[in-house]
Amino acid sequence: MSETLDRGAAWTPPLLGRPPPPTAAALEAIETEVRREAQARGYTEGHAIGLRQAREEMAPLLDRLHGLIAALEQPFAVVDAEVERSLLDLACAVAADLFTETVAEDRQRLRPLLASGLAALGESRSAVTLQLHPQDLEELRSFVDDTQLGARLQADPRLARGDAWVNQEPTRVDLRLATRLARIRAGLEGEAA
Repeated sequence: MSETLDRGAAWTPPLLGRPPPPTAAALEAIETEVRREAQARGYTEGHAIGLRQAREEMAPLLDRLHGLIAALEQPFAVVDAEVERSLLDLACAVAADLFTETVAEDRQRLRPLLASGLAALGESRSAVTLQLHPQDLEELRSFVDDTQLGARLQADPRLARGDAWVNQEPTRVDLRLATRLARIRAGLEGEAA
């Protein structure tokens, strides 16, 4: 130590772990960074608060809007169902008219209908009776007899032209036009649902 003193070197105090004080430019940079971070945090928090408030204020309006939309859709659903029913009614009426006209023009067209009724009974053909409208029966007998059909033909004035019943106790096959159309209609309504 005496050697250092002898030479006359200046002594500088050791740093005690404290950094040198910041300059004005450094303080300004820190202030700018803190201000930017505070603005970003404030914007984020303010945005979240604003969104929450907007949602709270808009919730009743959105509920009301959804209710109005549902109220507007409901009449259309009813109209759609009514139009669908009307179209189905029209299609069934057209089908009935076409069948009636077709059978009226050519009574032999009853033959496939009767054959399908007989086929519904299966292989057993004991005591089968075909009931038809009297005029249909008369016209059918002009080109087919009981033995060709494998059934006894019988007039039933309660049946409409083009209608038929196939009976074999205890089974009865309903070949009336109204019944056939009802089955078709039920199938179509089932598909539409």
